Amino acid sequence: MAIFPEPREDLFAEATAMPARGEFQIAGEPTLFFVGTRPQGALSLYCGDDPVLHFNRAGAVRRAFVAGEQLVAQGGRLIRRRRSPPGGRVTLEDEPLAAAANEALLRFLEERLRRLGLALADEQLQWQRVTAAGDLAGPLKQLLEKHAEKLFVADAPRQ
Repeated sequence: MAIFPEPREDLFAEATAMPARGEFQIAGEPTLFFVGTRPQGALSLYCGDDPVLHFNRAGAVRRAFVAGEQLVAQGGRLIRRRRSPPGGRVTLEDEPLAAAANEALLRFLEERLRRLGLALADEQLQWQRVTAAGDLAGPLKQLLEKHAEKLFVADAPRQ
């Protein structure tokens, strides 16, 4: 998800930092998913425009965008990161989520990944466009299996 709230034009064409990238749909669903891996192996997953999840090489969530909010990993939890008001100098403010909000967010993301994992296992994914840089189904399957029971969050957003 971009810093600016406009809908993306063509992530497949724009995400050149991800040599292995592809778009797919789940049979019967209108959502267009995007998955890409960076050269060091970190994976990003866009479920349409929302949610968006960025993982580190170990497969832990390091950054997410959900319901228009940016969330970053801090000490194994996701916290809200807000930009200062427009105009003037840009500052970022981190705000921990209340325990109930954090749990609800994690359950929402876990359920989304679980449904995606089931669709992948049932061969319901229909790939639209894929680069020639490599297999995406394998890394996506590994990631979804890792998070099948519990969403793992990194200690830091740049980890």
